[in-house]
Amino acid sequence: MYTGLIEQLDFGNHLINEIMPGKHDLVKLKKILNWEKMNEIYKECYKSKKGNATKNTNLVLGLLILKHLYNKPYRTLIDELHVNISYMHFCSVSYEKIKELNKKDKKIISHSTLVKVKYRLGSERFRRIMMVFIEELKDRKIIDGSYLFSDTTSLENHILFPTDVSLLKRVIEEAEVIIQKLRYKKYMVKSEVIQKANTMAKVFYSNSRKTKELAKTVSTGLLEIAMDSLQEAARIAQLKTMQNKKHIQDRFKNLADVGLRIIEQTKLKIADEKIPDRIVSYYEDHARSLPKGKVGKPVEFGDKLRVDMSRNGYVTNFKLYKGNPSDVTMLEDSIKEHHEVFKDTFKAAALDRGFYDEDKIAQCEKEYNIALAIPHKKDRNRKLGKHKEKIYNKRSAIEAKISEGKRMYGLDESLYKGFEGDEIWATMGLMALNMKKVLRDIDKMPLLMRRF
Repeated sequence: MYTGLIEQLDFGNHLINEIMPGKHDLVKLKKILNWEKMNEIYKECYKSKKGNATKNTNLVLGLLILKHLYNKPYRTLIDELHVNISYMHFCSVSYEKIKELNKKDKKIISHSTLVKVKYRLGSERFRRIMMVFIEELKDRKIIDGSYLFSDTTSLENHILFPTDVSLLKRVIEEAEVIIQKLRYKKYMVKSEVIQKANTMAKVFYSNSRKTKELAKTVSTGLLEIAMDSLQEAARIAQLKTMQNKKHIQDRFKNLADVGLRIIEQTKLKIADEKIPDRIVSYYEDHARSLPKGKVGKPVEFGDKLRVDMSRNGYVTNFKLYKGNPSDVTMLEDSIKEHHEVFKDTFKAAALDRGFYDEDKIAQCEKEYNIALAIPHKKDRNRKLGKHKEKIYNKRSAIEAKISEGKRMYGLDESLYKGFEGDEIWATMGLMALNMKKVLRDIDKMPLLMRRF
């Protein structure tokens, strides 16, 4: 049963409001956010009027925002909510309610509830919540969309460095979970198959010289075990007694898809053939290798993230891509999407060499009546012209913005599961980046607060 926003304040709420200083960041942020519109989006997740009451929108969305704003785990946030008055104010939690719960040594919400709500909302609704915030800043004339600066970066996944040996071991272990009819991998018994696979893998990992021949030999042995385990897992999953075991069926469905693809790509690797669309993780099968050309980190594993920034440093749009598509394929989408939001106020854009395509640049300039400052991809002696050079010199600001996102708001590595989880992580990280930016602007120009 949907409960929505807290509308009627009790004595505890008034007490917190009186204690909180007006200059506190969370006091300003609570006033800036459009809770009514966010509440309408949250309401879509609960269409039924039956069942237990949901947690209030202020509490749930407030904690999800605080998680990415301060880059803290759910458990830590919930613990701090019970002692931190600024968190109570932001999430509209009554002091009286917290006092009663603290006496009983109970929590106002569990971390598992937040995880469930996160996936119930989904990436599309999180994106809409972010766009509500951007639209609010645009309507208050905080964002200057006359210029567009766009760049790409990698959003890594939380995975180990992939090898054929480690991937095959994952397939064998997952097959054993099904064969042993378990719900969780942690309860798996180290059977003879697992011990044999571990022994073979140890030969590879303990060797100081990991040659191609050694990798091929170990992979061949593990491949035979993985194929046998997959066949046995299929037999178990098809038993009548297992037909109504949803966790077994779901696990086998994933194994039959991802596991089989890992086996097929290992066969190609052993045969020294090219592997198209190579899987680098069993659990994050959407992740791909992203060659970055960095000295310390030549390859990263995850998704490609395009970030669009306004003239005065606000993130106006983004898109997450599977694999490693060329930057030039994103040029038209980036320009079109920015124009749809800012219309005729959009005057110019600056992007790096990776977006260069002479025909597309000419087409976009003519269609949207803008100046596109993109240097030639190969000919570094070709000049842009004084006006475009001036625009392009401002593009470096987006590098600092992406760096801030990676250092402060978790955009270096996604800790959520799956491609949809990565989209949620990127959305909330970029939204937190905008929140911090508007708070900094208000500190510099306090009169901006009057616009909200």
